[in-house]
Amino acid sequence: VDGVDYKGDWIEIHLPYDMIISSLVMQGRGTLPYRYPKVFYMFGSSNGSNYEFIQEITTSLSGFTTEELKNNFTLTIPISSTNNYNIFRMMVNELHPLPSNVVDNDREINIGRWEVQGNVIGLFPTVSYTVTVAGSVFELNGTTPSISFSADTIYIFDQSDISNKDNTLVI
Repeated sequence: VDGVDYKGDWIEIHLPYDMIISSLVMQGRGTLPYRYPKVFYMFGSSNGSNYEFIQEITTSLSGFTTEELKNNFTLTIPISSTNNYNIFRMMVNELHPLPSNVVDNDREINIGRWEVQGNVIGLFPTVSYTVTVAGSVFELNGTTPSISFSADTIYIFDQSDISNKDNTLVI
């Protein structure tokens, strides 16, 4: 990426929409905090071929009690990005150190949860309709429609217009 050879194991997520990432929520794996990423890099892509460096992140587990570490601790990590991507890649460069009393022959990455958060761009196209109900007739943009609803679509019904103040919306 940009002439730099980043090293590490990686995981990526492909989203069906573009997002400007603002944070990561990551959860550890119970009794294995030393397998949690300590130093990692975030990259973004819009095509899966060309990646852009977003940020280097170093995590600290020093604020957690032993009990919290055993109970799948969670970190929310702020990300500073202004570009939108639909593919995000996390490349882990270093894990947290092993405690002196632990032997781990499988130094592998363990993440219980990896959530990418941010501002979604283009997920739901905005469509505005004027709905009026007068004399028990439902009109949509001036016509009486035949309406069917899809389980894959979000519908928002706003009755804030004063002309609908005495009408009940029943769906």
